[in-house]
Amino acid sequence: MSRPLSTFSLRRIVAAGLLAGGLAMAAPAAQAEIFGYSGGPTATVYLTLNYSNGTSVTLSSLTNPAHINGYATIGSYDSTGYHAYSNTNYEAEVAGVGGSLGYNNFFIFNLSSVASHAGTLDSASMSLNTFDDQHYYNYTLGSYSLGNDATDLPADVLKLEKGGTGLTNIYSALGAGVADSSKAYGSAKYSPADSYIYETITLNEAFIKEVENVITKKYYNIVLGGEATTATPEPATWALMMIGLGGVGAAMRRARRRAGEARA
Repeated sequence: MSRPLSTFSLRRIVAAGLLAGGLAMAAPAAQAEIFGYSGGPTATVYLTLNYSNGTSVTLSSLTNPAHINGYATIGSYDSTGYHAYSNTNYEAEVAGVGGSLGYNNFFIFNLSSVASHAGTLDSASMSLNTFDDQHYYNYTLGSYSLGNDATDLPADVLKLEKGGTGLTNIYSALGAGVADSSKAYGSAKYSPADSYIYETITLNEAFIKEVENVITKKYYNIVLGGEATTATPEPATWALMMIGLGGVGAAMRRARRRAGEARA
């Protein structure tokens, strides 16, 4: 004769089902960065500008100077406001997701080579190589400015390049596209399936206007700041969780039937 299912057994079934569904949601805590090492050609950053006359110009972190006056033109600031001026490692990470610090990154492109380019700038995009991504992220590129003027002022760009410690205002400014949607240039979603691939982010009209503004004022160096925020998993991930919960329901129904047969 079968014994009725105890409350303890039911709890174990529920816990097992929730664990099965939750495993689909969980991500390893060992690595939380979207982007990482950028010193090799496989991690080149590309900025592509498309013009009305059908021509395109692509600037990269190889052809575009990796350093200007000894300062890195790509890199990151952590949430304490620290950046080493010689470090060209760019990374984006959410504080508390696999690590205690958040990281916002920056990309500086010199536009002097396209200042007199024929045609009107119609569209633009930026391609980034992902690292060992183990989480779901929204990644937003946006403008960078330390003052009320939302323009890439040379003094602000220089402060960004030089780096230092305690520069939390720069860390925050690199996330302007998240804090204020009007300052966003474009965004993309990332998941663990996007590791070690190039993702192209389409840049919007606000970026095109800033390119024109920087060239008109003869500043030439334009900055894109980047910040990651956690994102909701895709429907397929939720489906796996529902399968786990469905298994709980099926197990409980079978348990009830066995309990009824035992009493009969």
